[in-house]
Amino acid sequence: MIGYFTGDDYETFNVVQQTDAAADHYLKLIGLGNYISQPFDGTTVTYVSMLVDPRGTVHASSGILPTVTATLPPQFVAAALARMSVTFRVSGAITDQVPATPTTPATILIPTRREPGAGWHWLENDGGKWTRYAVGPNDATARLSPTLPVLRSGLLDLALKGAQS
Repeated sequence: MIGYFTGDDYETFNVVQQTDAAADHYLKLIGLGNYISQPFDGTTVTYVSMLVDPRGTVHASSGILPTVTATLPPQFVAAALARMSVTFRVSGAITDQVPATPTTPATILIPTRREPGAGWHWLENDGGKWTRYAVGPNDATARLSPTLPVLRSGLLDLALKGAQS
């Protein structure tokens, strides 16, 4: 869990870990003096909106009862996470490319981190039409390329292999 809001109050985000963010009364560390307090009457309800990793576990503790843990079952989370991708906006990247051939599309050469089970793609808007390019590794060897480098602006997309982005 990263943090939570209580009830309809979205003016204060109660966080698990202290941050270096400026003190603006929006982030409040969960701890002494900042716990959810409930009377022991069996009828009072407090709603919380939590920001959590869907694969994680949330613990609820009281001074009397044992700690309760809550998790989302994997069958409700795994398929959705497998279809997700993360996209980074990139403006002003100078790239090399491997030109297209009759059998292969053009490949943008840009340094990316190798992610097992996932692949990178470059998306570029060309007059309202998005073009998707494969991404290949760019090595650190200094040489003159026969292909001129291109200044690009677009989206660098990381998706699990087989997922659509």
